Amino acid sequence: MLRSISPTRRAFQGDVTQQTNANRDNLPIARGPSPSCATVTSALEHGLLALIATRIKTGKETDMGFRCTMGFHSGTWIYTAGNSCGQQRNCERDDCTDVSYRTRHEALGPWELDNPRDRTSCEGSAVCRRCGEDVSSVEHEYDWAYVSDDHCEQVRMCVRCSDKETSDKTRIQHVWQDWQFNQSGGKSRLCRRCGDEQDK
Repeated sequence: MLRSISPTRRAFQGDVTQQTNANRDNLPIARGPSPSCATVTSALEHGLLALIATRIKTGKETDMGFRCTMGFHSGTWIYTAGNSCGQQRNCERDDCTDVSYRTRHEALGPWELDNPRDRTSCEGSAVCRRCGEDVSSVEHEYDWAYVSDDHCEQVRMCVRCSDKETSDKTRIQHVWQDWQFNQSGGKSRLCRRCGDEQDK
């Protein structure tokens, strides 16, 4: 089936063809699809991050201070007052005026439970010898404990509050009976907890 082209569209196509032919020698030839804005932006970001990482690794910094731009400032923390644990650090790099603040208690007294009679809580505190502030914290006392009564798998749990240690460490701890002669004439023993048998 043939489609008819209107005179207006035919004239428009003719104008475009004439203009293209006239400028063919002066226009660069595009080969392949044009990259999108997102692709160009991503490439620029990766290039900038690679440049920053290279300068940090080699120690070569410009006046822009790439380390400071990434938040890695340099300087010595000093206390703001004799009876205060507030600290201040002025960045020592050229052209950086960053001033950082933090609180650091480094002279704590003995740590004690807030409620020693509560066998389900590990909350306690210690008095800072420098500023006199009560510094609260949670201090667990971990030891090996069985997961269940009929299994011999153990994990690290707090003896006070039963909090499980954030670790994948486990172990098998059997409770063996005495060695006994078995039907084959050898010796074996059974675990009192899980019933596993071990041959000698």
